[in-house]
Amino acid sequence: MMDDQPLVSVIIPTFNRAYLITETLDSILKQTYNNWECVVVDDGSTDHTREVVEGYGQKDPRFSYHRRPDHLPKGANACRNYGFEKSQGAYINWFDDDDIMHPDKLRWQVEALHQSPFNFAVCQTMMFEGKVEQTIGLRTKRIASEDAFEDFVADRIKWLTQAPLFKRDFLLKAGLKFNEELHKAQEWEFFVRLLAIEDKYLTDDRPLVFFRQHANSISSGKVTCSKIESSFMAAQKALEYQSRLSAPTIARLKRNLINLYIDLLENRFFSAAALRGRELKRMDFSFWYKIKIDLTWIAYFLFNRGYRLLK
Repeated sequence: MMDDQPLVSVIIPTFNRAYLITETLDSILKQTYNNWECVVVDDGSTDHTREVVEGYGQKDPRFSYHRRPDHLPKGANACRNYGFEKSQGAYINWFDDDDIMHPDKLRWQVEALHQSPFNFAVCQTMMFEGKVEQTIGLRTKRIASEDAFEDFVADRIKWLTQAPLFKRDFLLKAGLKFNEELHKAQEWEFFVRLLAIEDKYLTDDRPLVFFRQHANSISSGKVTCSKIESSFMAAQKALEYQSRLSAPTIARLKRNLINLYIDLLENRFFSAAALRGRELKRMDFSFWYKIKIDLTWIAYFLFNRGYRLLK
């Protein structure tokens, strides 16, 4: 164990999770690394989240409760960025309000990063349902590769916001913040930008995060126009780095954009589909394929079908 213990900031956005966040906060209380602060940013909860979190703060001043300021857009990303501004730690661990932290997560990752040349460390994630003991399996088999940027964009390696521990100075120097326009795929898009800057990092194959599977998660919730558009914008961001990507990965991203365009049409979000269709036509598809993008919009508008045109 190192002699000094730099402060670690655990930053948690939350919204109406009073019934779950206690388990998350308890897991932070159980950390074997003691020099941490937990910054909880409420996205406008209407339940008793505030009372729950402030109760923890009254018992342990390392917990603090904040509300997202009204001038910031609603969403977890604005809360994450605001929490970062409020935090003081030399290390940063964004976390979610329904997941569980292994008791040794902070200690092991700080020890690994301390005085190392790496700027962040990533651990494995175990999925569970109900109680944390009811594990389902690892969320993904791999969290590292020889070409991390390519393989992350291609979904051959994966991790979520909870897994990495960052050096604060690196985040500040790189100017890395979450995109507050996105309501889905925001974590993936953030890590695409991260790996475009720095694709060398420490890994720990031990599962130090326990990811809760449940029906009320953002990823399994109701399909909305903003969620589909967010996924579209995230894939567009990855394509900005196509000079670093293989042809199959570029083709995969373009196919994903086409599928998201069709999702907008199938859900009858025609205004959004028209906008995204114009953006697709700026890409290097053939002239005839660009014509079919418009024909597909017309087919769905008139007949609610037409996906075969873009197969």
